Amino acid sequence: MAELPQDTAEIVWSLKRELLSFVNDATAAEFAIFELFGENELTMVIFDELSSVKQKASDWFERLSSLQLRSADSQPMVSSDMLYLIERSVAHIQANLPAMGQSIQEVKQEWNLQ
Repeated sequence: MAELPQDTAEIVWSLKRELLSFVNDATAAEFAIFELFGENELTMVIFDELSSVKQKASDWFERLSSLQLRSADSQPMVSSDMLYLIERSVAHIQANLPAMGQSIQEVKQEWNLQ
């Protein structure tokens, strides 16, 4: 089994934990809003926004997992092309995480969920 460089592996695991947390936070916000306000035109817009965040976080989580599995299946070492794909994915995700987190926080603030 080929292994990613330690620093890259740690970044990938950290990002996956953060993405999973975003899925959890967005789902919890959806549930709280639904329980408090039901389903109406206004809440549907918020549900769509939170669903978009969840979908993006899920897709990125799956992408990182897939890249991890593919790199582990490499022999005798992870190819430079695979490392490049991972590094590009990491950079893209890291650039977009703050906006995703902000979206969830804004919804929580607007709906007094904090």
